[in-house]
Amino acid sequence: MNPFRFSIQDLWRHKGTSIILLIDMVILLIIVNLLFWSLNDMNKMEQEIERLNSQKEIYSFIDYTSENQIKKLFADDTHLQDLRKLYDSIYKNPEIEAFPLYSADLYTTKSSENAKIATLTPKDMNRMPFIYANPSFFNYFNLNIKEGRPFGEIDYTEEAQNIPVIIGSEMQSMFKLNQTFSDVSGRSYNVIGVLEDNSSYIDIMATRDFKNLDRMIILPQNLNYLSEITNLDSVITRAYMATKNEDSLGNIVKLAADLDTYSFAYKSMKYQSDFVAQDKKKILQTQLLLSGLIFIFTFLTVTVSYLQFIERYTYDFGVHLLSGASIKDVMIRIGGQFIILTIISNLIVNLFFSWFSNLSISIAISLLVMIIFLIMPLMKLRYTPMNDMLRRKQK
Repeated sequence: MNPFRFSIQDLWRHKGTSIILLIDMVILLIIVNLLFWSLNDMNKMEQEIERLNSQKEIYSFIDYTSENQIKKLFADDTHLQDLRKLYDSIYKNPEIEAFPLYSADLYTTKSSENAKIATLTPKDMNRMPFIYANPSFFNYFNLNIKEGRPFGEIDYTEEAQNIPVIIGSEMQSMFKLNQTFSDVSGRSYNVIGVLEDNSSYIDIMATRDFKNLDRMIILPQNLNYLSEITNLDSVITRAYMATKNEDSLGNIVKLAADLDTYSFAYKSMKYQSDFVAQDKKKILQTQLLLSGLIFIFTFLTVTVSYLQFIERYTYDFGVHLLSGASIKDVMIRIGGQFIILTIISNLIVNLFFSWFSNLSISIAISLLVMIIFLIMPLMKLRYTPMNDMLRRKQK
């Protein structure tokens, strides 16, 4: 008789216990995956910072501009030319390789019918995060195109009727290559390329985390599309500058002050990363402590639930052995239960927690737990006399 049929029957007859075991297994896998993800994220961040600073140290601005200065700057367009001078001193400086890490959202209507509505509400629009990029941005973060083409010199310098954009890989569900679309303001865009899967960048000075580009849109950093003070302000204040000549940064800070625009200082990414790494390690230590306690509690809960499960079926196992089955057959019956629970728990974790789960880690942990828990019933079957098994009828 097929032992796996007994496995399914055993799980179904005690659905409550089976569900508790399943929940415990899911929690166990989530905790372990989260710990591995945190450790990997920490290691990845340190390697990326080291790589980015390997040739030239990267700096960003510290903005001490007062509220009154900002109000004066945005009051009218009198400072527009000053901001363009400052922009050129950053992005057209031969001693500096600069790229912006400014991201925001653009909105498109969900349907052509919504485009006719005078006043759009959030439910009528699609929100799509975007980031401005130049060649240095693509070079520093090793970003590649899997379909279409990258931005060319003309995309960064000349104005087009449809702004060329590169989309993240998951945006292909919304847009196709060479498709033209418009935002709610009426500005048109044309999809010229698609990024490789899992493309990302790190913003060490702000979020301190890796930003995934799969669901983002990349716009070319082109002055023709940065015609307003707010646009220029965004790419100036969020500039990252790689240079071997620190004096050039001091000249930019001085120019900003002379033009009465910003009160800047600058700091090194490497210097900042030391503090970020310390913060990350403290957070990771706290996570490890809490996760360790939860892991122990969950493991004990799984153990108790599983021992109760085995205890309830000791009589059935005895009857199974008396009917001609071997210990191997009974172990397949017990192992089958664990295989079913393991498959379901792995599917749940990798389906609903895919942003941090790793299937290989989940399977490895599941196999380890399975081996540990299969030892218990094996010892019980080997060393429990048949009379004792048959005395323990199910309650």
